[in-house]
Amino acid sequence: MQSMIILTTLACLATLTGPAAGARQPDPQARAVVAEALERMGGIPALRAVERVRYEMFTQWQSTSFAPGPYGDQPGYEMDTDERDYSADAWRNTRRFWVRDSLRTLVDLVRDSVAVRDLGHGPGPLNVAYVDERRELFAYTPDRLMLALYDAPDLRALPDTTLAQARATRVLGTVNGLVMTLYLRKTDGLPAMVRFRAAQPNDFGLAPWGPMVVEVWYSHWRSYRPGLSLPAQWDIRRVGRPYKRITVEAAVFNPDFAPDSFAVSDSLRRRFEAVANRPMHDLPLDSARVVDGRFVEFRTFGAPAGAVRLGNAWVLLESGQAPLSMESALSWMSAHAPGRIAFA
Repeated sequence: MQSMIILTTLACLATLTGPAAGARQPDPQARAVVAEALERMGGIPALRAVERVRYEMFTQWQSTSFAPGPYGDQPGYEMDTDERDYSADAWRNTRRFWVRDSLRTLVDLVRDSVAVRDLGHGPGPLNVAYVDERRELFAYTPDRLMLALYDAPDLRALPDTTLAQARATRVLGTVNGLVMTLYLRKTDGLPAMVRFRAAQPNDFGLAPWGPMVVEVWYSHWRSYRPGLSLPAQWDIRRVGRPYKRITVEAAVFNPDFAPDSFAVSDSLRRRFEAVANRPMHDLPLDSARVVDGRFVEFRTFGAPAGAVRLGNAWVLLESGQAPLSMESALSWMSAHAPGRIAFA
């Protein structure tokens, strides 16, 4: 697994290098390429006029697997009503999915730097990882991506290449703090894929991968009112493996939303700052214990499996979900099970 991650990183390194220091003006050649694509997508004025959108989507989540056999990704499926107000940096996602024999509905809301979730009995704080997700999602949404690249002061052209056995034009620029390489098909000038490098240190499942290569592939282009042409399928890959597929079933641009659609109360903001503005795996080890003076049980989701005493040393079993998990375990053992620590 480690060797595959290294190979993937090396293969993409050239296209992920940041722009030259001191670059302030976009490359006219790159800007012309992006402008042509924007024209084919409906035109810059029409796309800039989009301030709000409602998507009806299907999301297929795929468990990242490096097993050599096919179909080991154990996919999960959900229906999403994805509503956005770009002027408020707000995202409201109503998610519906099956849990055994019942259909569950929950609403995730991210407003600027705060995330909350409503399970049907009132909203509560949601982890800051969802703020990070909103940042990435808004960055690679096709029309937002293209407008941001067009405006990027560091936009520049890269040599042409081959993508999926077809010739492609490449440009590079920074979007939402992410250095992105966009691949556009030579045949019609439309975006085919964007690649960037990013970490998700607050997300429980993604934190172990560290800074990773992310790809978003665009396909199945459709026409939408008012005269927009956009891809209906977005395939996201991380560390060289499928991560999720988003299929847009319908889209309404600049719809009217209820006034409180994206409201977050001051009390919710305070609760978020108190309990949720930290990584998902930053959990107290209040269930940990020493058993018979020879074993340590942490019994916290994401923590190391435990530790066993061999002679005068403790052997820590596994490292936990992220570096913070290891640090918390070592700190707890220093206070409750002092002694030299080795690693299995």
